[in-house]
Amino acid sequence: MFGRALLRSGAKSVDTFLAQRREFSDIGKVAIACELCPREDAAKFGPGLDDHWYMHLWDRMITGVQRGPDIPDANRLSVITFNYDRSLEFFLYNGLRHYYAASESDAQAILNQLSIMHMYGSLGRFSYAGYGPPQQPQQYVVAAQGIKVIADERADSPDFVEARRWITEADAICFVGFGFDPLNLDRLQVARAMNDRPNRPYVCASVCGMSKAEVDRAKAQIVPNFDWTTRDMVNLAFLRDVHVLI
Repeated sequence: MFGRALLRSGAKSVDTFLAQRREFSDIGKVAIACELCPREDAAKFGPGLDDHWYMHLWDRMITGVQRGPDIPDANRLSVITFNYDRSLEFFLYNGLRHYYAASESDAQAILNQLSIMHMYGSLGRFSYAGYGPPQQPQQYVVAAQGIKVIADERADSPDFVEARRWITEADAICFVGFGFDPLNLDRLQVARAMNDRPNRPYVCASVCGMSKAEVDRAKAQIVPNFDWTTRDMVNLAFLRDVHVLI
């Protein structure tokens, strides 16, 4: 019944559907976990990937940093994500392990110091041992328990309050691979956070494939009173072009 209702709903995402049909919340979260968990595959980070912007980010993070433990302090980076998967954490963990020869425990400890916030939860707290396609059906249920759908969260939740603080204090704000969902932008209160600042940050966004009207609507919710930098490019090309990672 859930599957048929979702397919016939016309909703553009499972999250949007579950926000409306809350009676499907539990089974919907398991469905999300069943879809995403098999994609947490270490083999997908091999050479030759298109739009591999994680590698570009990591290259900028390690530039001039000789020791792995110095990564958190050397990089004034905060990541706000609406994705459930933990691929970024996995990539950074492996970078720490193999570029700096950090032990598993040291790499995990350094990773835990980085500011990465999943606004709607994730497939579980990241650990190397727990990353990868589940081997037992029960693991999907456990992963689903870490997921929060749109209807579960409120704009005054601690995570959203903390995210707004990050936005208020940031020197540069970069939207990468973001869907500009109006509800998510409303909960982040980005425009309000901008207006509360004594100075204007540099704001840039990848708007790949978006129409002018869609870009204008996003701007109205983010920076209605001043300009921002946009590029109709995939994520890697965008990050290389705007030079936000310095």
